[in-house]
Amino acid sequence: MDRIRRKRAVMAGFGAFGVLALLCAGAAAHAKVDLAEARTCIADSIAATVSPAVCIDAAHAACHTVAPENAATAIVCFREARAVWDGGITDALARLRASADDTRAAVGAVELKYDLIGSLTQCDRLEELAIVGSDTPPETILRDKSGCEAAAAAFAYIRLNLRAQAAE
Repeated sequence: MDRIRRKRAVMAGFGAFGVLALLCAGAAAHAKVDLAEARTCIADSIAATVSPAVCIDAAHAACHTVAPENAATAIVCFREARAVWDGGITDALARLRASADDTRAAVGAVELKYDLIGSLTQCDRLEELAIVGSDTPPETILRDKSGCEAAAAAFAYIRLNLRAQAAE
């Protein structure tokens, strides 16, 4: 139990301080999420009956290729990616509300909410399991959780855009 408490304490302290130290060092990789490219990739993958997950992998490639010993760099990268997806979600929700009737827009907002809650809950679950059930270093756990959260936002963005297209 002490090992788990120590791991949680390290993870809590790593957050803001670790990211701030990394940014000051100038070593950050930057997410290459371009929403226009992502929309094109998503449309192409759906037309080819391929999972749009390939589009998320491509958008997060810069984050995934960061060396394991540079976990803080990857964490910043995934957080930047999530911020872009979150901005896209806000815009897509506004488009849905503008183009759909009130009921369809409300259903889309509820679906979005629970898509995100469900996915982010799974990210929390994986983090908790890694804390209590493995010897994985805290910075690796945070890297994995940041990647999971970015992917959760990306999948929510994809589903919301598909709903918005169906409403038009």
